[in-house]
Order: sequence, then structure tokens, then C-alpha cells
Amino acid sequence: MSAPMDFNIPTCERSTLKEKIKMAHRLGYKAVAINIFIPELTQTSKKKKSQQQDIAPAKSLKLSDLELQELLGPTWKSFRQLTRISATLADVQHNFVMSTDIVQQYDLVAVQPTTDKTFYQACTALNVDIITLDVTEKLPFKLKRTTINAAVQRGIKFEFQYSPAIRDSTLRKYFIANAQQFVFCDKGKNIILTSGCEKAMELRGPYDVANLGSLLNLNAAQSKAAVTLNCEALLKHSESRRLNKSVSKVEKLEEIPGNETWLLDKLRVHSSLESVNGGSRDIAGIHGIDSSDEETSVDGPAAKKIKLVQT
Repeated sequence: MSAPMDFNIPTCERSTLKEKIKMAHRLGYKAVAINIFIPELTQTSKKKKSQQQDIAPAKSLKLSDLELQELLGPTWKSFRQLTRISATLADVQHNFVMSTDIVQQYDLVAVQPTTDKTFYQACTALNVDIITLDVTEKLPFKLKRTTINAAVQRGIKFEFQYSPAIRDSTLRKYFIANAQQFVFCDKGKNIILTSGCEKAMELRGPYDVANLGSLLNLNAAQSKAAVTLNCEALLKHSESRRLNKSVSKVEKLEEIPGNETWLLDKLRVHSSLESVNGGSRDIAGIHGIDSSDEETSVDGPAAKKIKLVQT
């Protein structure tokens, strides 16, 4: 199994949060997302600034490197902390808050629609990564395959939280029935399973969560993907969401300013060019740039690289 991840560890008191992260690490998770939840967006455009002040900065949710090292020991560097913000969508007029800079700075952005209009908007227009479905009660909107496919084409994943089903047998019945209904529409290919745990004891291991998928009519591969591959794809979608306002710039390696050489390591481009007799290495090929027509001379390498510039 690929690296398992849990993208819903609700934020709480520091001591309780440490217990959750320690338990997740012990169970074999390689990454967790610390989630702050906004019950409802009620902001109007005139109060935009005051609403932003109520949203905590993303960095404040994480444990510091020192805290993580003390908690997890020598393996702390291989464990990844992410930040996530979730909000309930009740009115389409208030949903522009999800596009503000303070929200988009989070690693993951999730919404929980409560009406047909907000579900349609989340699937087709909102700049989010996750759509959370509260499957522990009757869904307040109809599931339409065309709407779901619109979200799938945009790289959005649908989330089921399993911890409420652990707490109550009635919620468990709703969880299984509603999840099976959604799997019938989605074919089970774009689902992530998360804990949403209130305490550490509600966390379950990756293999236990994957086995839970069999109750939701997911096959073995889909169940494993719900805690591994789909999560990895979600991280790539998150990165593209935060870089969607960037532009590409092409420069020769020898023209890169000295204070920007760190970009080479960032893009995994190293200065291990071959000797003049052996020819230069075409680094541009890594990024899909066709430089077959370019010539290599003894004056300097003709290799190029892509530089991302925030706008």
C-alpha cells in the first residue's frame, strides 16, 4: 500500500491534538491534515475584512518542528502536517469567502453543501479540493451523476468521515446507506475516507479503513485508493489550485541570478551537466520543452528551465 493519509484531524486543544497525531503516526499514517471548521458562512461584502480576521492563519494550526520531534522521535521528519479549512455552504451568496487569500493559503480547502444550489456550485465553480458529504443523516440534496462528473473532471474529491459511525449505531446505518448510494453514482473512483475524530481512540488504521470500504460497495483497489492514491492526487490538485495565478518564464541556466539558484533544487534540476566532449544535458526535457533543435557550444550550456513567478 502507498503512503496512507488522513485528511481530517479536527483542531482542538494542543494536548488532545498531540494525542491524535501520535496515534495517527503509530497506526502508520504518513500525513495528516489538521482541520479548522467554520459552521456557516454568513459574511456580506461589507464585512469582508472582519470575517477574514476570524479565520486563523494556516501556520497556527500545525505543531512546531520541536513539538513534533519530541512527540514522534527520530521519524518525525518523514511525517507530514497539512492544514485544512472546511465550511458549511448554506447560501450561494456567501460562498465568495472561499476564494479569499486567507482561505486559499490553506493546504486543503473543503466545503459541505446543504442545498441543491450549493452542491451544484461546489461541483462546478468553487475553487476547492474536497466536497464533504454528511452521510450520517439524510442528504439534503439529490445526487446527480452529471453534477458529480463535473467535480471529478475538476479534480475534486468527495469525503466520507467514518468516526461518527463508530459512536452511534443509528448513524452507522445512515453512513452505510448514503455512502452506497453515492458510490452507485460515482462508481467509487473519487472518494477519500477520513476520520474526523474527536479523540485519538476514534482513529483506525489504514487497513481497517480500507476494509470499511467493502461495506460501501467499494472493491479492494478502490478501498485502498480512498486512503492512499486519491489522497496523493488531492495533494497535486491542491498545489495546482494555489499556483493557478502563476506564469512561466524561460531562462538559460547561465543567466540565473545568484540569489535564485535555489530554484534549481526546487525543480530537481542539478548542475550535473556532462562535459563538453559528452554534450550538455537537456534539462528542458524534464518539463516537456522540445529543445532538440538547439545546439550546444563550448561557450555555455543551452539547457533551459522553467521558473514560476507568483502574480
